[in-house]
Amino acid sequence: MHAYANRDELLFFRGQNADYQSKSGGTTLYPSIYREDALATRELRHRFEMLDQAGRLLADKLKTAGIEGHREARQKRYIQWSSLQHYEVVPTPLLDLTHSLRVACSFAQLRSDDSLCYVYALGLPYITNRISLLIPNMISSMCVS
Repeated sequence: MHAYANRDELLFFRGQNADYQSKSGGTTLYPSIYREDALATRELRHRFEMLDQAGRLLADKLKTAGIEGHREARQKRYIQWSSLQHYEVVPTPLLDLTHSLRVACSFAQLRSDDSLCYVYALGLPYITNRISLLIPNMISSMCVS
């Protein structure tokens, strides 16, 4: 898969230690907040409440510490979410992607107890910010050992 063959899209990669599948056997790429078979609405609400609470606490800490950008972090939940996800504080509705195949492979192998792990290639529209809210229009997978 080469970038020059997909000029209207940027290639991103995602590494996972397992190939999580739907009940029908298809590969799924779900953000951590949605991961669980038969996730009850009540549990999902609870997870979002915990995420909101953690986001408020983070914004308060940033303000107290005088961190530049604390106002923007208070106003934009996805900025809170990206920090909380990066440090694995609580599950979020975000999905980590990278331009680097090496980084994706590292994440795939990081928590793998198996010699087989998974890296997914996704073709997405060009982005303009560090955090983008996009839905992939092409997914293919390849195995990495």
